[in-house]
Amino acid sequence: MAYYNLAFTKQEQGDLNTAVKNYQKAIAINPEYAEAYCNLANVLKEQENLDKAVV
Repeated sequence: MAYYNLAFTKQEQGDLNTAVKNYQKAIAINPEYAEAYCNLANVLKEQENLDKAVV
């Protein structure tokens, strides 16, 4: 949960690269964390990285 919270904060601050890394860490710890996947996809979409946004 800590990595998710950090990622969300970084996303809100506009630090999208750090947000991606922390969402990925949250998912690695809990592969069933649907909200982390959703937010990761949204960040990747913001970065116009649509190929990676689709799982």
